[in-house]
Amino acid sequence: MNALDRSKVFIDLATNVLRSGYRLRFRAEGGSMWPTICLGEAVIVEPITATEVKLTDIVLYRTGRGLIGHRVVGIASRDGKRVLLTRGDADQGAGEPVVAEQILGRLVAVERDGRCIALAGRKAKAKHLLRVRASRCKDQVRHLLIAKRSNWRSPFGLIRRRASASNADNRKGVSAERDGAASIFR
Repeated sequence: MNALDRSKVFIDLATNVLRSGYRLRFRAEGGSMWPTICLGEAVIVEPITATEVKLTDIVLYRTGRGLIGHRVVGIASRDGKRVLLTRGDADQGAGEPVVAEQILGRLVAVERDGRCIALAGRKAKAKHLLRVRASRCKDQVRHLLIAKRSNWRSPFGLIRRRASASNADNRKGVSAERDGAASIFR
């Protein structure tokens, strides 16, 4: 049995177990939920319906790519159906829409270093919020340090180098190329 067949068997087995009302434990693959869930850590999933899902829950859902566990960052209604917007904790891009039929369960715990760490509940959600805020603060500090080190003016808006009298390109409105990327300013 090759890896593709084993993956299909696992997806079908996980779907049947969760839809039958039982909990499921397996090792996570991928890094999209880092640092909440690290590569290779065991996670525990309990069955849930789409109507029970709340913002910031981590849900397991089925797609054409396989089973995915991501955090719910938005809930909407489209054509009378509930649609969840999900995104991995390590992802910065737009979330992925998930319809009710795709939802299999909610990740409730992760096993790390011999301990079982809850992913659902007030304490876990507060911890996640704190981690998100700390990460944003860290990004802002990093941008400021880069700006100071590289002599850039605005780390959050339109980034440009300070004009130098000897650089003819700067007088024309195009900044000097730095690390392979040029920016145009007014």
